[in-house]
Amino acid sequence: MKRQGKRLDEPIIIMGLPRPLVRETTTMRGYILINVRPGKVRDVVEAVGRLEGVRHADACWGLPDVFAYVEATDEKAFNSLVIDQIQKIEGVDRTETHIALG
Repeated sequence: MKRQGKRLDEPIIIMGLPRPLVRETTTMRGYILINVRPGKVRDVVEAVGRLEGVRHADACWGLPDVFAYVEATDEKAFNSLVIDQIQKIEGVDRTETHIALG
């Protein structure tokens, strides 16, 4: 794989894939694993899925109860999405955040 781009604030183009992958370096992506109180999974997954920045949310068997894939423009927006929005949803008991790299 070959990486093009010299500065941290310019887009990265990754060559060597079936088609070039272009992503903005300012976008943060991650997976939010959500533990939910009994009887609240459907409500929580619906509420999480409606939030701006949440690209996909699924209810799952086992723990955690909900997996959400999220994107934000920067660290501040990412923090706000998790702390100010997801964690405040009725029924959310605990979150675990995994930042995606690359």
